[in-house]
Amino acid sequence: PAPVPASVRHALEPVKKAAAGSKSTTFYLQGPLGIGARAGIFALREELRPPAFLEIGAVPGGLEPLGGLRLALLKAWRTLEFARQRLKQTEPGVADAIKAIACATPPRRDATIHALKALPRALRTDQGLPWIYVNRISALDPATLWVLGPTLADETVSAMLCIRTTEPTVPAGLRSLQESVRIELPAIDPSEALLVAAGVLGPDADTEIAKHLVITGGTTVLGIEEAARTMVATGDLVHDGKRFVWREKAADRRQYIGPRALLEERFATLDTSSMRYLEVACTALPASSGQVIDAAVGLDGIPANTRRRCLEALVNDGLLSPQGKPTSELLRRAVLQRMPPARRSEVYRFVAEALHTAEPLVGPSMAATVGAYLCEGGDLERGAQAILEAGSLAADLGYSAAAVRLAAAAVQYQPDADTRSAASEISRAVRLPSGSPPDLDDERPTIPVPEATLENSAEAIVQVLKDRDHQQFDALIESAIAAGGDLTGAHCLRVVSYISREDIQSAVRALDAARKSPTRKPGAAIRISIASACLQLARGRRHDAMIDSLEALAAARTQKDGPGEAAALKMVSATCLAAGLSSDADRIDGVAAALAS
Repeated sequence: PAPVPASVRHALEPVKKAAAGSKSTTFYLQGPLGIGARAGIFALREELRPPAFLEIGAVPGGLEPLGGLRLALLKAWRTLEFARQRLKQTEPGVADAIKAIACATPPRRDATIHALKALPRALRTDQGLPWIYVNRISALDPATLWVLGPTLADETVSAMLCIRTTEPTVPAGLRSLQESVRIELPAIDPSEALLVAAGVLGPDADTEIAKHLVITGGTTVLGIEEAARTMVATGDLVHDGKRFVWREKAADRRQYIGPRALLEERFATLDTSSMRYLEVACTALPASSGQVIDAAVGLDGIPANTRRRCLEALVNDGLLSPQGKPTSELLRRAVLQRMPPARRSEVYRFVAEALHTAEPLVGPSMAATVGAYLCEGGDLERGAQAILEAGSLAADLGYSAAAVRLAAAAVQYQPDADTRSAASEISRAVRLPSGSPPDLDDERPTIPVPEATLENSAEAIVQVLKDRDHQQFDALIESAIAAGGDLTGAHCLRVVSYISREDIQSAVRALDAARKSPTRKPGAAIRISIASACLQLARGRRHDAMIDSLEALAAARTQKDGPGEAAALKMVSATCLAAGLSSDADRIDGVAAALAS
């Protein structure tokens, strides 16, 4: 494994100091991906040995209510068992609630919060505070987020929360936490990257080889590791019994190609069965048991003895852990994105079936994940129904934000009249809870659900886009969709949001979804052309952006849509500005402002 860079260790010193204290503290670890932040936290865990360590993970689409918390409890179950058995004697309801969450049968929100408050108290020892680590805050399910906030805001609860993020804003569910510190994690400089590369190569590392690892993989820990693994997999590097050396000293050396391209080279060295095994492993849930992955690979037609050989080879190549899990999020995404659509749908179907037949802990809230897999596998009717069932459950149990997200997801997968009607019922149930005691209603977080269409939320959505509050933007969009808003408009706004996050691939998918949306409103063509122009500009394609902008302008004038014409002119102005035509841009912008007024 790669060593933790010294700059990252130094940046994490406040975390180390807080871990020895007695007060709850929240740390936001912000900085570029791939620099070793997670490894730094895990190194601190090994050094300080906290009484408990909960790593809250992501579930597909962030859909399953309390899915992130469930994964954390399953991973840490052995270390929590003593505290849970002790709670059985003093607070049996708390022990039962913790087990129910782990088994995907979540209790009511107030009972979950009560259990989470009791657990750190039972875990507290002389070793310091229990730790909670969130590796991907953007992929966390909202139910987990909205129970963590109230739990850690309680002054009687002591725990340390560390959140890895790339965004400057605080998620709404955590804004009640007073004691929070934002740590800016520095990028690794070339000299430090050389030390990391030498650490990857091991004792007596060759300096020239270390330099080439940095040249090829870049100045991130992830890139350097992938460069080393690729060079070993392709035979460029061999071990002579003492250290790594070049197989051919006079051969041409690589230039920088980055971690993603390095992964593609490693994929090319795999046989067909191993690649198919890797595709299934990267599609399965992060906490899927080994038998689920094995069952899904079996459904793919790979015999048992071949499956064992494939797993051994993939573990040996550093692509999978011994439990069959991908070794990095970059690897997981790369595998999913390179699969052809037909193959991806096929694998999703295999995983959905394996979850039903081989997963021992399939509770009602996992209907959200199974439903998503069914939808991705092409079974839209059954999948959307499963997601709606999970949404109704979330609404009944008080997980309002999760219920809205699930209702919106069902509509996006299957936007027919029946699905929209059921989603609207869920969103109304969230806004108008029935039968709950007043004190619970006061405590329950609710997402604002628009009364009518997405257009009525335009001002709020534009403001959160300007503020780069991406989590709040996502919540507003989901609320609008669940309440019956314009699906095409929602996808177009998502294009702009993803561009501001520098996530071009997600923007492309959102634009494709906008073009495929059924039951378009009259202004849909204008919105799609403007969204496409934004995407073309982000890719540096000014000519294509101007074509899309002019198409939006023509459509707006044909439909006599004044606001649409103003928006299209704004886009023409922005494209002129990008092309260096500042005087033309100012003139057109003035016309757009006059039209808008």
